[in-house]
Amino acid sequence: MQRRFPWILLSLCILGCNLSQQVPSSDPTPTVHPLQVALEPTRLPIISELNLLEGVCFAGLQTLAGQQWLVDDAAVLEAIFQMMETSCGEPLPRPVPDFAALRVVLVAREVRACDAHLRAWGIEYGELVLEFGTTGTCPYEVVAVFAGSLPRAVQITGVRIVDS
Repeated sequence: MQRRFPWILLSLCILGCNLSQQVPSSDPTPTVHPLQVALEPTRLPIISELNLLEGVCFAGLQTLAGQQWLVDDAAVLEAIFQMMETSCGEPLPRPVPDFAALRVVLVAREVRACDAHLRAWGIEYGELVLEFGTTGTCPYEVVAVFAGSLPRAVQITGVRIVDS
């Protein structure tokens, strides 16, 4: 019995060490894993609303530059038309989308280039993501405009522009 006692004691110590609970340290070392995500275009239920800007002069489009609107009703759209009309100096046609079913997104950006575009790429964290790009180095200003509508079921709280 005396020979077994040290072995039993040693076995219990080894077993106890293996079964002890690991207590996490109070200052864990953070692990950073770089994540490379390429922004890929996705199919969105966007309806072009460029017809809203039909007949608008360049000065009228310039008044929109640098601004973003999530238009929920005809009154807001009317205020935008009035602002453009003041710059153009003439009456503009006023098509009205179906605001009961749709929400209109208007974004404009002015830049010195030969051409510029704003394209929808997706929705991320509740924001409509638009890609902005230019071509050429021309000595004049251009205005890139995004005018589209989304079904009200698509929840967006803002617009984010990423440069291409």
